[in-house]
Amino acid sequence: MSAIGEAMGRKSIPLEGNQNGLAQQTVVLVVDEDDASRILVCKVLEAMGILPIACASVAEAMAQLRLTKAECAILSTPADSAVDGASAITQLHRVDERIPVIVTGPASEPSSIMRLVRGGARDFLAAPVEAAALADAVRYQIERRRTLAHGVDTSSRRGRIEKLSARERQILDFVARGYSTKQIAAAIGRVEKTIEFHRHNLMRKLGASNAAQLIHIAMTDAHQQTRSDLG
Repeated sequence: MSAIGEAMGRKSIPLEGNQNGLAQQTVVLVVDEDDASRILVCKVLEAMGILPIACASVAEAMAQLRLTKAECAILSTPADSAVDGASAITQLHRVDERIPVIVTGPASEPSSIMRLVRGGARDFLAAPVEAAALADAVRYQIERRRTLAHGVDTSSRRGRIEKLSARERQILDFVARGYSTKQIAAAIGRVEKTIEFHRHNLMRKLGASNAAQLIHIAMTDAHQQTRSDLG
């Protein structure tokens, strides 16, 4: 059994299906080679009132994505497989370029998370993953997808970025380039605890719950800034 399966198997699922605000027929793909882990993830989704579609391979997930209106995908990756994970995300996005993909797997270096985010991952949850954390991530991605689909203005985060201090913007730029906390500390001549403090503040101010979300925000901001400079 994988690490995510072990974590979920140790405790009951703390969510009720009618408390999540999502429609009963919401569909989520669960892509995991491990049978036991895949079943446990499906149970978490079912407890939320979500219809999970279990897939043992990326090819199977792609086939299901063509047949259903899945609003999110959960992709489990083994250790040291950021490249394979990014490739799997690319394949899913060939079928639906807008489907948010949540990746789960062993704790990774920022460079590995960066590779996954660049490959299209919307979130990364380090194993062992608790059921509540997975449920929160799924709920957030689905609600975000629906918000964007309705054309809601997303400039509020850009406004928050503009209010960051010069030091916070500097660190956010390093994050967008895939630097680790240690590498940022060396680059700007500060101790690692100071960088960790600034990263914590960045996550709080920008609404990021983990490193993957912060990296995605940083990369999006860098892309928007480049477009603004060119335009």
